Amino acid sequence: MKICFFALYNSINEIAFDNLKEHGFHTIPLLKKADELKRGDVPKSIQCYMHETGCSEVEAHEHVKKLIDATWKRMNGEYLMSHSPLSLPFKHIALNLVRIAQCMYQYGDNHGIEDQKTNDHVLLLLVLSIP
Repeated sequence: MKICFFALYNSINEIAFDNLKEHGFHTIPLLKKADELKRGDVPKSIQCYMHETGCSEVEAHEHVKKLIDATWKRMNGEYLMSHSPLSLPFKHIALNLVRIAQCMYQYGDNHGIEDQKTNDHVLLLLVLSIP
């Protein structure tokens, strides 16, 4: 798993460097901001939205679901765009990272809460070979 983590870490840094070089947009500070710790816990998007707006948890879930749907539409549109300034390998990597995130979080915080279901998904997707 350490090798997988370092490969992912290096790939993200390489992508961020290429993005800065080619488009002048520095993404690393945004990634660090998204991963800030508060009281030993990573703030969740649902909690952040509830805190910012004072809405209920149900309303926050609906809002985040709409954001996810809109982002999928934009990503698919960008992926299909042939005259995009982004390279095809970058598009593949970005889309695959989003797929992994969707798999991990589509039914809640399956990363922060250890349960057998999440462990089984990770084992099936990343560790065990496909026959």
